[in-house]
Amino acid sequence: MLSWRSGPPGWRSARSHTLSHPRLTRIDQPTRRREIEDSKALLERLLGEEVRYFCYPSGDLDARVAAEVGAAGYRAALTCIRGSAGRADDPLLLPRKAISYGDSLAGFFWKLHMKHGKKQPSAGPAP
Repeated sequence: MLSWRSGPPGWRSARSHTLSHPRLTRIDQPTRRREIEDSKALLERLLGEEVRYFCYPSGDLDARVAAEVGAAGYRAALTCIRGSAGRADDPLLLPRKAISYGDSLAGFFWKLHMKHGKKQPSAGPAP
């Protein structure tokens, strides 16, 4: 049985997600910086390898947050925008495919290979 540490090289990659899953646009800059940087440092210390990727908690980000993620040393970050990523996408603003537990093999294939449009997250109900 494979464990996190015993698997072959390249079989896994860890993605940081902050320390406490806050809405990053709603917290002050020093706290936001600590959440982003300390989460990366903790995972790297625990895993003994570089953590290159970040996932924005609740998809909450703006230009300031994305810049701080890049400054912290992440190579890429995933948003909650659904769609296919392409070479023209900013690596700190990557969309992602939503694959659900209940997806069949045909549904999985369709999402990966046929569904390419980007869907912006809903801003919620109008006031």
